[in-house]
Parts: sequence; C-alpha cells; structure tokens
Amino acid sequence: PYNVEVDRELTVDINALIHTDFTINKLRRRLRVEGGTTHLGQILFFKKIIEKYQRGITRCTPRFRNDAFSRYDWEIYADLHESFEQALTKNGVDYLDTLRKKANPEDILLYFTRAVECDGGIAVKQKHRKLIGEIFLGSKNAIYVRRLGEIIMRELNVPVYYCTDCN
Repeated sequence: PYNVEVDRELTVDINALIHTDFTINKLRRRLRVEGGTTHLGQILFFKKIIEKYQRGITRCTPRFRNDAFSRYDWEIYADLHESFEQALTKNGVDYLDTLRKKANPEDILLYFTRAVECDGGIAVKQKHRKLIGEIFLGSKNAIYVRRLGEIIMRELNVPVYYCTDCN
C-alpha cells in the first residue's frame, strides 16, 4: 500500500508518467498504469520505476497500429495497489501548481526529467559552427508545457524557449 512519507519519489514519478505518455485506470481493487511505445528503452524505464511497487509483474503485449511510423508497438502495463490513487493528480497543470508550492528542487527536477524521458528528448544541433544541446518536450497541451517551463525557469534557473513548429 501507498505510504506518503516513503513513496515521495514514486508520487512524482507516477504523476509525470500519467501527465505524459501513460494513463491510469481503476480496476476493482487495483490501479493499472498503461501506455504504448515502440522503444525498448521506454519499456525498461517504465519497468525500473514501477517494479518496486507493482502488484504482479510488468506486462508487454504487441499491438497493431495502422500509421505511417510503425505498424506495431508495445502496450506496457503494471498494476498498483488501490491506495496509490490518493497520490495522483490527473490534471498536469494542477499537479505542477502543487509541486511549485512545495518548492523542492529535487522533486521538480525529477518530474521534469521523467516528463522529458516520456514525451521529449535531447537534440544536438549545429548552429554557426557550434554544437548546441536542446532538451525538448512535445505535448499538445500548451498550458501544461508553459507552466512546466515557468517552473523550470524560476526554480532551476534554466532558460526556456517555446516553439510551435520546431524542426
């Protein structure tokens, strides 16, 4: 079962997962965290986060997709005890406001890295004969991305730029 004092990091992890690539559903007396991916790294990342707390084992099943990128992907899911529901905030913007009020830089950095691992990436580009590193987060929720950017600028003192159509 969920313990507020012990499971602080997992609370941040699970909220970051469900605000990006994963969803959570209640099934009788358990919560199922699930998502889809084409990347082995995402499966291993999810398993590493969830394995200490799950009920049962992490499951992976192939799923047919009919799009230009990939014909198949993997549906990955794991079950948690129902008591973990109290740690979840389904709305990402609300959770970011809560996280900012706590003002714990470690939690903010953990949330940010989890969000980037799920919905973003790191790009290295060459501009004017210099290599430039960029961290990006791809999300359709502009309010969520702006709020996360504001928190990163304020708490971690990192400049944030927004782009609607970056190549």
